[in-house]
Parts: sequence; C-alpha cells; structure tokens
Amino acid sequence: MRGNGGAIFVGSYASLTMRGSEIKHITAGGSGGAIGVGYYTNTQISDTVIEDVQAGSRGGAIYTEGPVELNNVAIKDSKAANGGAYYLYSNDQASIRMNGGSIVNSEANYGGAVYANKAPVELNGVTVDNASAVNNGGAAFITAASGDTPLLTLNNSSITNSSAGRYGGAIAVENFDNDVELLKVIRIPSESNVTFANNLADGLYKPLAEHWAQHEEVIEGTYTTSSDKSIYLYNNYDISYNYEKAVDLTTECLPAGSGVITGVPGTV
Repeated sequence: MRGNGGAIFVGSYASLTMRGSEIKHITAGGSGGAIGVGYYTNTQISDTVIEDVQAGSRGGAIYTEGPVELNNVAIKDSKAANGGAYYLYSNDQASIRMNGGSIVNSEANYGGAVYANKAPVELNGVTVDNASAVNNGGAAFITAASGDTPLLTLNNSSITNSSAGRYGGAIAVENFDNDVELLKVIRIPSESNVTFANNLADGLYKPLAEHWAQHEEVIEGTYTTSSDKSIYLYNNYDISYNYEKAVDLTTECLPAGSGVITGVPGTV
C-alpha cells in the first residue's frame, strides 16, 4: 500500500486512537489523502478536523480496508479520483461509522463524498453538503452485490446541494446482482429524519417500471425534499438505482399517501 495515507498509515493488525487533532494541507499520491487504514485494524477518530486534503487515487481524506469510527469529525475541502472524502475497499473488513460531524466541499469522479465498494457506511447525525461527482453519485456512490447488510444507513442526516455530472445527484447505486433489493443497500430507520435537498444531476435516469412495486416502501422514516423535482422516491436528483438500465418513465411515480413521502406525484 505504498503511497497511501498522506499523514498517517495504520498498518494491518494495528490500531489508532486520535482525539482533538487537525490534519490539514496534505496530499497522498496513492489513496487516503490524510489517513490510510489496512486490514484487521481498529481506528477511532474523535473531535478532529481534516481539511484541504487530497489523494491521487481513492479516498481524499480516508481510505480504509478495515473498520473506522468517526466521532464529531469535520471533513472539509477533500478531493480524490474516487471517494472525495472516503473510500471503502471491497472486503469483509472495511466499514465506516460516522457519528456527528460533517463532510463539506468534497469532489471526485465517482462518489463526491463517499465511495462504498460493497462495504457498509453508517451516517448518524451527519451533514453532507456541496459534494460533487464528475460522473455518478454526487454525495455517495455505492456498489452492491448479494447480501443482507445495508451498505448505506442514514440516521438523522442530510445530503444537500450536491451534484453529479451523470446520475444520482445525492446517491447512485450500481447493482452487480439483479436479486439485490434496495432494502439491502440503503436503510433509513423508521425513527430517523433524513433530508435530501437541492441535489442535481444531468442524466435523465428514472428506475424501470417493474422496480416500483418492489421498492415503494423499502425506505422507512421521514424523507423530505425541498424541490418539486425530488418527489420521486428513486429519481435522478436524489437516488439513482441500476443506472446502467436507465429509461425515461416520467409517469411511473410513487403514489401519494404511501407513507414514505408526502406530496402529489409530479413530472420532471
């Protein structure tokens, strides 16, 4: 993993506990602009600011192959080819749980803030704002395969003012296995309040008609938007699903009164 972790690299079977710190103005030629994390590790970062960091490859702030817990961490002005703030490697070890804090002004080709490669991310009370992707997933790009564990869990968090050059102004999900339901990919607990607002994408994606019956109620909890263009549950502005099968279905809308989102279906 040469060239990973611009400021800190946590090697396999090692641990890192960081509190009340600042990591600023760091660049890594490989992955993990600020921090790189290897297999079988234990990494906990609290009350820390990570600012103006970038990676030539993956994870502008953090690249991980192991579990990472972030408590009240502010990530600002981060950049990478993939995963502007952090990138999770595809294995049975990588995960990120972020409790409080924020990700602001992050950018990448895929996953302006988060790139989760078949690995779980949990955002609890987190603000993601002004993230951008050249291609897909303005805030988050999720690759999915068979499995019961949700890859993205959102609790009392918000994704706002984010954009994608193609699909998923907030979130794009790439499904490699046709039997994967969105329920197994994105989870918003019923007691949670999650807001998607002012997220934009240039593509024209809306899901295939046959997905509606299957996915109408898979996201529980309070889901709010501030734009008339966001009244579709899985649309190009907030969530794109299976974007490689994109078709234009302007009339296939989530019925009003479904309990998932308030409002009368409209058109884009």
